Amino acid sequence: TLAAPGSNASATIVSTQFESTHARKAFPCFDEPGFKPRWGLEVLAPPELVVLSNMPAEAVHHHSSSLATWHFRTTPPMASYLVALVVGDLVGVSRRVQMPLLGAGGGDGSSSESELPGQTREVNVTVWGLPLRRDQLDVAADAAAAALPYYEAALQTKYPLPKLDLVAVPDFSAGAMENWGL
Repeated sequence: TLAAPGSNASATIVSTQFESTHARKAFPCFDEPGFKPRWGLEVLAPPELVVLSNMPAEAVHHHSSSLATWHFRTTPPMASYLVALVVGDLVGVSRRVQMPLLGAGGGDGSSSESELPGQTREVNVTVWGLPLRRDQLDVAADAAAAALPYYEAALQTKYPLPKLDLVAVPDFSAGAMENWGL
């Protein structure tokens, strides 16, 4: 729980950091970068909190007024250290970014995928932060929405996921982490 300086307001946020071999402390897995299974996650949390992971939530089932389960879409193949969860009192600002539609391929952004001329796909880009920082999220969301297609073109690598969540985690000891989709 974080308290706002000079205020009685507080917020709760929990985030994972599994790099390099810490996923094994959270769930059974082969916690080595060479193993890249698909991950299907379910998270139990109070329903008033925001729950995020690498992929979008498919469904939320409310068990009671104090507990819900978030069911997330299965990830593409990825190493365990990239699995990520964030749960907290968060607010988000979203932008929908039109990206070239990918043709046949492995879904991993590789060169085997090709654009389908004139067709686009939508990627939801959301910047999340604590409510007391809400006024700073619009600028970050605009920058992220502009950066995604720019880097896709500059690096000639397609972003294959349906969403990109960026979360401002206060006092995050690692500084940043490249969790896919989150």
